Amino acid sequence: MDEIKIDENHQEDFVDILKMIKASRERALKSVNRELINLYWNIGKYIDEKIDKSRWGNFVVEKLSDYLSEHEPRLKSFPDQIFGE
Repeated sequence: MDEIKIDENHQEDFVDILKMIKASRERALKSVNRELINLYWNIGKYIDEKIDKSRWGNFVVEKLSDYLSEHEPRLKSFPDQIFGE
């Protein structure tokens, strides 16, 4: 790919804008990761409470996994630890 020629007067401005884009992307990724960690923790807590109250056993947890796979097929990266596997 040929390098784009940039007027020297704009080079610094373009670099600043690129830095803003990269910084925003990094903040967005961190935010998403925080939300996923929070989600996994809340789901794990919910399941643990159900198991502790003897309302759920391994069979129900397995059925939950099947249910989520059927209704949200894009949930491929759910941690096995949440489902006790």
